[in-house]
Order: sequence, then structure tokens, then C-alpha cells
Amino acid sequence: MSEIDLPADLQPAKKITVLKGHGGWVMAVAFSPSRNAVASGAADGTIRLWDLSEGRPRERFLPPGHQGNVNSLAFSPDSKLLAVGSGAIDGPVWLWDLAGARPEQKAALRGHNAPVDALAFSPDGTLLVSGGDDRTVRLWDMTGGEPRERAVLWGHTDFVK
Repeated sequence: MSEIDLPADLQPAKKITVLKGHGGWVMAVAFSPSRNAVASGAADGTIRLWDLSEGRPRERFLPPGHQGNVNSLAFSPDSKLLAVGSGAIDGPVWLWDLAGARPEQKAALRGHNAPVDALAFSPDGTLLVSGGDDRTVRLWDMTGGEPRERAVLWGHTDFVK
């Protein structure tokens, strides 16, 4: 069956644009809940953030602030924070504050001892959950000044993806 023969609801999506810039494999992508930004992270350790609020995507500067692959990404529900899961052996999760004119690294959450492959914020933004190759799931309390580890969930028999 060719494109022409497909029903209207099964037609291929139309390409809007191509976002370029990584020097290595793109390992993770995430849309902000506000739908005004897209983040991508790559095996070369770069994080790119594109502002979609205007007609044409515009890359916002995200300075290097970490080492290792970027394995996972998640935006907070208010789109003001970006959590970045590291592919490094010591498995930090970096938090970037996106609220200002220039993104700034807010914190490095340490607890995993292997790459972090899964991240998600709770719908109210008060918790961040991270999962990693160390077979743990960690809950991070995002209330208050500094994020802190609230719980470690053990018992997984393989990597948490």
C-alpha cells in the first residue's frame, strides 16, 4: 500500500524541521509539559535545549556542567527544571534550572552507583524518581531548598530502564 492509498488518519507525519548539533548518538529526548521546549541528550555528553515558543526552533545555551553520556531526560511539570540522568559509572542526576534567561545547573543528586536510565517527575513536581543500572529506584524530594533522597526501592533483578 502506498502513501496515496492510506486512509487520512494513517498518513505519514509531515517533517517540520531537523534539530542538529550533537556530535554523538542521541540517547534521550523530552518535550516540556508546556510544549515550548525540547531537550536532547547525547552519548558525547552534550545537552541541547530548543525553544519552540516562536515560529522557528531556537537553541538555548546549556553550558557543559557534567561528564559522561546523557542517558535520560525529564522536565518538571512546570517546565522550569530539567533532570538529566548520567551514563557515568557514579550515576549522578543533574538538575538544571530553566526559569531564567540562561539555564543554570542547580544540583547534582548522588546516590546511584551506575548509569541512570529512567527519570520522571510526579504530576505535582514534588518528587523526582530515578532508575538505574544499579537495579535501584530512588525517590527524590523536590520540596524545600535542596532536593534530597527520600527513599531507595530495592529488589529489581535487572537494570531499571
